[in-house]
This record gives sequence, C-alpha cells and structure tokens, in this order.
Amino acid sequence: MAYRLHKNRRKSTWYFARRVPLQYAHLDPRGVIQQTTGVRIAADPHGVAAGRVAERINAALESYWKNLAASAPRRRATAEYQAATQAAIRLGVSAPLPQQAMRTIEELLARIEMLE
Repeated sequence: MAYRLHKNRRKSTWYFARRVPLQYAHLDPRGVIQQTTGVRIAADPHGVAAGRVAERINAALESYWKNLAASAPRRRATAEYQAATQAAIRLGVSAPLPQQAMRTIEELLARIEMLE
C-alpha cells in the first residue's frame, strides 16, 4: 500500500495522501497528492469505507501516471517541432510544413535515395 489514510479532525473527514513515485516525479511536480475521500469520520470511525474510496483514488492516480508517461515522448516531439519552427522563423528560413513532419522515416530515406 503506497498511500496513507489520515483523519482531518478540523474538517472531520478521512484524507488520502500519497507521494508521487520516483519514476513519475519528472512528469508530475506535485510531490505529494492529498485528497479528501468524502467519508466523514463519525460515519466511518475505523476507515473501512474510506479505504475503499482510497483504493479507487489510488488506481485512478496509477492510471493517470501511466498515461502521462506514455504521452511524454509525443509531447517532447511536439515541443521540439515547435521550437524548430520558431528558430526557422527567427533565422528567416521557411518553417517546416506540418505535412512534411508526418512523413515516415522509410519515406524520407526513399526520397534521399532517389535524389542520389
């Protein structure tokens, strides 16, 4: 169990708390996630129902982090493309066209071979 349930006596509810795992720390800068379970301490003094809610929160966070990690290379490539476009504009050369960016490596290699 990577998360922790704790009582917020001032708000009288159970709270979920979990650190962002090290492998996702560069993608999610929050450090620690704290979220209310919405379960009142008086209604659930031993935290049974709050534990079930915390399991769902934990599963949703795991899914979020995995999707975030899967989309990171795509976001990085998009950022690099935008930076190249801005650099081309600054240098006064034609910016790369979006349809050219969609070409596959095989297609580009075939075009290079035809030129040679």
